[in-house]
Amino acid sequence: VAEDQATSDLGCEAARRAMEDAGVSPEQIQLILVATVSPDHHMPAAACLVQDKLGIKGAGAFDLVCGCTGWVQALVTGAQYIQSGALDHVLVIGAESLSRLTDWTDRATCVLFGDGACAAVLGPCEPGQGLLAFRMDTIGEAAPLLAVPGGGSKMRMTPELLEEHMDCIKMNGHEVSYISLLRTMC
Repeated sequence: VAEDQATSDLGCEAARRAMEDAGVSPEQIQLILVATVSPDHHMPAAACLVQDKLGIKGAGAFDLVCGCTGWVQALVTGAQYIQSGALDHVLVIGAESLSRLTDWTDRATCVLFGDGACAAVLGPCEPGQGLLAFRMDTIGEAAPLLAVPGGGSKMRMTPELLEEHMDCIKMNGHEVSYISLLRTMC
């Protein structure tokens, strides 16, 4: 991500391309979902910023903060709106500017996280097509193993915490790998 860009800028570019590929105009989009843990601001939601930048009027917009599984969570959520018949076109975006949350002195994590965006336009399809099945599973007890500890309501940022890089990604990679391996074996 360039110095003058933010997560919503990356998401907008991906969204523009997805809407063009799908042949869908901004007027047809009824909901915007942005999966991100690195939004431009705590509020407003990155999805609201994307909505404004793309000139999409009259659509709902919200962020999903799920980390690694964010894109999949947003895809499943958007598909439910389509499959229920409630909406016809949902714009799903995954966008991250994780370089802004990276502690470049932590060699265990700085090589793992980067910036990027993807997007898809979801719409109605024939039975037997589209998202056919999904399984969602969260390991809440593992939350402390991969986190950005500072900056939220639990730990407001102070100069001391900034010096300790508490506004950056902290990860116990060995434990995260172990838990992931156990889950795939079950």
